[in-house]
Amino acid sequence: MILIAIVIFIVGFLIFQAIEKNNALKQKELEETSNKAYREDQKEEEKEFREKYQKKYPHLVGNMEDSTLITLSSLGVNLKKGSSFLQGACNMYLRACVPQDHNADFMFGDLWDLTEELLEHLEKYHEVSNQEHEMAIFNYWGMLESEADLLRGLTDPKVIREKFQSPSFTNLQEIVSWFPKKKLHPKSEIAFVDEKTGLFPRKSKGSDFIEKKLKA
Repeated sequence: MILIAIVIFIVGFLIFQAIEKNNALKQKELEETSNKAYREDQKEEEKEFREKYQKKYPHLVGNMEDSTLITLSSLGVNLKKGSSFLQGACNMYLRACVPQDHNADFMFGDLWDLTEELLEHLEKYHEVSNQEHEMAIFNYWGMLESEADLLRGLTDPKVIREKFQSPSFTNLQEIVSWFPKKKLHPKSEIAFVDEKTGLFPRKSKGSDFIEKKLKA
């Protein structure tokens, strides 16, 4: 009887293992099928996204998060008369620097002046279409407004400057690479670091051209 019981136990155990193995294979097949369908859906969504936005924002697609571009596109359609992404970016700059130590205020001021200089440079020497340059700047300052919280309470100029040497602050210099150069572009590209110190951001006088746009 004991031998029979042992045999029954072994057979039962082997059957159980076979069933578990079969279930595991089926589960793996289901997961692979599901993952494949998900990847195909993702590719289709990406294709639809690019077809919809590539023509309208050719220089932002691929450089900006898809979800962010969708949001900004919707915001652009619903902007109130007389409003602009440029004004929105300027408001975020002001909100970012107001609660800071004066050392951080000066740094934010330099950064905004560079932003104005960059915008004028893009309009003159790089290809842009349908508010793309302003949308890029709006997105940049949107990220900085949240980063500004990390600076609150800091008073050491060295520590504050170190913060400005890191992303997302230095991402400003990447924006210029998003837009192809026009034929009249100067031989040298606009620079954002100080020639003597190599630090970001360098001093700038801003742009009268952009200031006039803000007052319009």
